[in-house]
Amino acid sequence: IGSGGALPKMEILDLVSNRLTGEVPTSIAEIGEGNSVIKLRDNNFSHDSSNLLPYSLCALEVFDLTTASPYCPMERNALKLIFNDAKGQDWKENDNWEDEYIHHCEYYGVTCEDTDDELVVTKLVLPDNGLSGKLSPSISGLTSLRVLELHDNDIRGEIPSEIISLTNLYMLNLCYNGFRGEIPNGFEIIAKNLLGLVIHGNRLQGTIVDLDLASELTADDSPDDWARYIADCGRPSDLVSPISCPECTICCNSRGECESRFSETQYVFLDYDDFLKNETTFLRYSTWITISFASTGLLSLIPFLIKKMCPHRQLQNVDATSFHETYRDSTYSLLLTDSPVGWILAVAVGIMQLLTYYIFYGESTLDLEDGNWYQSAWVYKLICPRDDIECKASLKLDELGWTVFGVLM
Repeated sequence: IGSGGALPKMEILDLVSNRLTGEVPTSIAEIGEGNSVIKLRDNNFSHDSSNLLPYSLCALEVFDLTTASPYCPMERNALKLIFNDAKGQDWKENDNWEDEYIHHCEYYGVTCEDTDDELVVTKLVLPDNGLSGKLSPSISGLTSLRVLELHDNDIRGEIPSEIISLTNLYMLNLCYNGFRGEIPNGFEIIAKNLLGLVIHGNRLQGTIVDLDLASELTADDSPDDWARYIADCGRPSDLVSPISCPECTICCNSRGECESRFSETQYVFLDYDDFLKNETTFLRYSTWITISFASTGLLSLIPFLIKKMCPHRQLQNVDATSFHETYRDSTYSLLLTDSPVGWILAVAVGIMQLLTYYIFYGESTLDLEDGNWYQSAWVYKLICPRDDIECKASLKLDELGWTVFGVLM
């Protein structure tokens, strides 16, 4: 058969059960474009991985084998629609995607596995590949998909609701695109199985719940584990109602700065309310500060105490007068006097200093309010760059730093 133009009035092409063999030409698809019905079932066409029926024919609704595997694999149809909606012709790499006959498992960025003697798509990985347009609802056709990584592209529009049908999915990375709108209803269906959800760098709204595997993570887990659940739930935000994700391990704001919800590590913040409620943490930090102040004070008082306890012992250049001369600018020197008023003043100053620390710390933390993280004067300590899947610390706070801070204060 030549081109469709040679048969302009054909309504039905019926070649059923004729033992036809070989390769079906793409020109037959031109007949179907005029809504002519094409029937080719029950023949002996070659249908190995290197010689499928042409996609342009399989894409026609008037073709009787359009859903017949292995002649027209459904996953290939789904991938082709994804390619078209994401403007595949403009991708940086699109090897084999536009070929009519090559098996879809050989498309750039596609990984397949053999399951029950059938190749199925398990990974679609196309980061920083120039994707634009939108994410096609036909993504639901990749029913065995486990990894979907489309980060650092320019895909816009909403995340299609059909994505919730990917119940085998365990890694979803859509960060740094142009997605906007609400998180699809029923997203918790796939959320509970996700080992990774990375969707920051978009303009999404709504609530993400039931990240069961994320909620099991603790501060004892590695930072690589924490960096698997990232969303734009930080402040400030360009949105009036930014995305809410109380179980996400890292929240980012509109400046690209990120922060973790864990404590007691160089990567994380320590919420003030949790600080007071957590007895172990409270005692730990209180002990650091107390020891720092006490050590400094005791070391300074040793010569004076020796002078008091051993009045007959001669210590060179140590007496009450010289001590008070050295520390005359310190309010705490009033504790060494015999005046009750001086004691009261010294204690009052100490209380005021503690209150100052209280206010300072309270105003420089992140807190959790109705599932949303908000910012006061806290400096975010993580950067999650668009060209790297790992978040990096931009500020390091450790026990030594806190101890030195306490001593200096």
